[in-house]
Amino acid sequence: MANGELSLTLQLLNLLLEIRLAKLNGSTPPNGTGSIRDLLLGLVGQTVTVTTPFGVITGTLLSVLTDYIVIIEDTGSQVLVRLAEIESASGQ
Repeated sequence: MANGELSLTLQLLNLLLEIRLAKLNGSTPPNGTGSIRDLLLGLVGQTVTVTTPFGVITGTLLSVLTDYIVIIEDTGSQVLVRLAEIESASGQ
């Protein structure tokens, strides 16, 4: 592998690592596309649907904290969801 190819490979690996770490931390990825946390911050007080590996949660988004969110379901149950586990989120 030539030096130029090795350098490009290392740069790509570094970018992938930064994106993965940003997702785990719920922060903005380096490419500036935003994060689920950023989306959710704009939906506080609204009805949201969040998809996780464990199921779908719908309710009023009460707060967005550093590493988790708080949703109040229609039943009145309070649900805490780790940001790292959220696959998708949308407002209604």
